[in-house]
Amino acid sequence: MEFNGRVLARLGVLIVSFFSVAAIASPSFEGNTDFVSVQLDGQLFVRCSDRGQVDSRWQRCRGNLLNPTGAFARFQVDSDIRTNRVELKSTWENGKQVSRRPRWDSENSQTKRTVNLWVETVFQTPLLDYGKNWVEYRLVEDRTGRTHVGAFAVNVDVGEPRTCPDDSVFSSNMDDCRFGSTSLCSRYFQQNNYCR
Repeated sequence: MEFNGRVLARLGVLIVSFFSVAAIASPSFEGNTDFVSVQLDGQLFVRCSDRGQVDSRWQRCRGNLLNPTGAFARFQVDSDIRTNRVELKSTWENGKQVSRRPRWDSENSQTKRTVNLWVETVFQTPLLDYGKNWVEYRLVEDRTGRTHVGAFAVNVDVGEPRTCPDDSVFSSNMDDCRFGSTSLCSRYFQQNNYCR
């Protein structure tokens, strides 16, 4: 079989492309690709007192716990890559895509800060959703321009809901009794070991 110049040129481009893109071993969120979402529920009696004013109220607390890392975790790889940014794109089962571009810590082969995996607010969309999430990543080495790409599956299952025992708390902020407080609920769940 004869190779002409065109075939050799294409083969050369293919070889260069092959060596400039590499996959990374064991990408994960702090060593995890399987998560369980647990609904938390409970009641908190709040007593407030400030400058002679006194009030109290029962507050219903509801929350969601993502096991094993919590709602935020660092993206990690088992490679020594010298870059300062990683691109993450998650595709949920329903087709929705969510992207993040966190800064990269080359010394520890992980993102410098945690990535929002599970908190949804008016201003934030979590990277993950219930079911199978397909997470694609891309890192480009600073010096060489070599691109490291890949994808991995992250599963989020629904766990058994938990109920914490009733508890009480004192607050010096009258607004906690007037309007309720999500920070008091967070503390309530934490103090009750997330209803375990």
